[in-house]
Amino acid sequence: MRWPDEEDDWYRFSDERRRGRARAWLADAGYRPKVPDATAR
Repeated sequence: MRWPDEEDDWYRFSDERRRGRARAWLADAGYRPKVPDATAR
């Protein structure tokens, strides 16, 4: 590739979009992130 910096940017962008779609799909399916209990230390 002629522009290696742009290639890296593209893959970061693409990966984040993919993660975002996965998070949205999980949220639509009723899954919620587990929030650590602050008092459990």
